[in-house]
Amino acid sequence: MFSKTTSFIAACALFAGLGLASDPASAQWRRGDAAGAAVAGGIIGLATGAMIGAAANQPPVEAAPEADAEYIAYCARKYRSFDPASGTFLARDGNRYPCQMP
Repeated sequence: MFSKTTSFIAACALFAGLGLASDPASAQWRRGDAAGAAVAGGIIGLATGAMIGAAANQPPVEAAPEADAEYIAYCARKYRSFDPASGTFLARDGNRYPCQMP
C-alpha cells in the first residue's frame, strides 16, 4: 500500500516526465517532432515508478527475538554472518534472514 509520501513522489515524477515530454518552449515542439521527448519522458516516468514500486514493496523488518545468551550462541555457531543486534544472518543470496532457534 502506498503512503502519502510515496504517492507524492510518484506524482512529482509523473509531472516531471510530462514536463519533459511537452515543453512548449522547445524548438522541437514548434516543429511538431517532439516524439523523442515524449518517449524520453515516458521512459523516465516508468523507471521512476518502478523504483518507487520496488521500494514500497519491501517486506517490513521483523523485530529481533529476545536476545538471550543461548539464542545468540546458537545462531553465532550456526551462521558466521549472524548479527546479534538484528537477529539476522546474511545468506548466500545476499539477503538477511532471521535466525530461528529450534
